[in-house]
Amino acid sequence: MNLNSIDSINFLTLLQFLTYVQNLDYQTDSLGTTYYRKVNFRIQDFLNYKKESNNYYQLKKVLLFFEQLQKNSLVKIFSDTNYRSLVTIPEVNLRKDEQKFWVAEV
Repeated sequence: MNLNSIDSINFLTLLQFLTYVQNLDYQTDSLGTTYYRKVNFRIQDFLNYKKESNNYYQLKKVLLFFEQLQKNSLVKIFSDTNYRSLVTIPEVNLRKDEQKFWVAEV
């Protein structure tokens, strides 16, 4: 998902995700001089927030969204004196917990 050519469905999901995680507990981490927030949540809770069913199809769509989010979310800043490229979502980990729920660490 290139932020310059993002489709409307993924853009809507990105906005929903950003709204959803803004009130979650988080840890602060860094990659070099860049600091970021790391949040943990159940994918099913995010689906409930989006008011979508918790079926296999919706789960796969969200898992694919997070996979694409990490791979292609680059921001490039260019000026006369400076160039910087940032990955806006540096890490996405998806796993099943002990209760067999999908958990995301983003």
